[in-house]
Amino acid sequence: MPYFVQFDLEKDGRIAFNDFSKLVVKAHELAGEKEPTYLVIKDLFDTIDIRKDGMLDLHEWQQTFGQVG
Repeated sequence: MPYFVQFDLEKDGRIAFNDFSKLVVKAHELAGEKEPTYLVIKDLFDTIDIRKDGMLDLHEWQQTFGQVG
């Protein structure tokens, strides 16, 4: 969840696709991996976006990745 919070620029517990894309690119950069294509990032975002409202919130994040801590 630290990544999620770091990229929640409005500090409202939600991130839009642009912020999510930056998160994914940064995670790949830190792992020393090539960043995925736009389509891969968009597909991942759409999969996590359970409510299909164009925003990811902490609940959706935890539903997808589980509780971290």
